[in-house]
Amino acid sequence: MRFEEFSALQNTSDAPFQWQEAIVSGLAARLALKYNVEKYQLLEALAGRAYQRARVEDRNRGDVVLTISR
Repeated sequence: MRFEEFSALQNTSDAPFQWQEAIVSGLAARLALKYNVEKYQLLEALAGRAYQRARVEDRNRGDVVLTISR
């Protein structure tokens, strides 16, 4: 799935709120490769943790009751 592009500062993200930290920290890690390589490992670890938290929070939590009928 691709989200819409940002073309102006007033545009907002289509990403679910629980994924926003993962997206931003992942971008920070990628930018560190270009602008500050010494911080890459730290930022990559933070991005990995944010990604794992988002995956845990991004599960469907519907009220489902399963019964066995005979």
